[in-house]
Amino acid sequence: MTILIAVVSVALLVLADQCSKIIATAALADGTTVALLGDFLHITYTRNTGAAWGIFSNLRIFLVLVPLFILLICLYFLLTRKVRHSTGVFALILVMAGGLGNLMDRIFQPDGAVVDYIYFNFKPLFDFPVFNFADICVTFGGIFLAVYVFFFIEKDFPGFIKKKKEARVSSGENGEAERLPAPELSEAEPEQGGDVIEQLHTSD
Repeated sequence: MTILIAVVSVALLVLADQCSKIIATAALADGTTVALLGDFLHITYTRNTGAAWGIFSNLRIFLVLVPLFILLICLYFLLTRKVRHSTGVFALILVMAGGLGNLMDRIFQPDGAVVDYIYFNFKPLFDFPVFNFADICVTFGGIFLAVYVFFFIEKDFPGFIKKKKEARVSSGENGEAERLPAPELSEAEPEQGGDVIEQLHTSD
């Protein structure tokens, strides 16, 4: 039942992402920009052949294979039910939906570009990239995944944190053992030997 709900949730989120991109393309592709909240929020239109801030631009194969690999990992943990806690499942759903939404653009758009349309104006502090609904899913999925790992992973993987701590302690002890200084000869020993010789001469 959990898997079915997860699959339906991913499908609905991907559908919402693709519909929002179709609407943005139809309404804003001519260069129209809608300003909301003063000059802070803009609904605009741009095509990004890279990742955030345009990094890895025009590396289409790379930007297809990496998200695909992450999607397969998420799918594995979901289908095998290794992750059962609701926080972890919700994180996987969001990451998969966002990743799949942008991956569809990379594969099916002629130029491999992702359609972005949401822009927050943080200037002059910094230039925030234009993003889309799929990016929001991935971002919040990452946040929930971090919460899951820090607070709830023990429920699905008992002993996980304990093993990590034991490994750190063990590596720390080994490091201390390696750093132990070599034993040094005491300087008092030769002096004691000299005193004995002097006593022998005196007794003679």
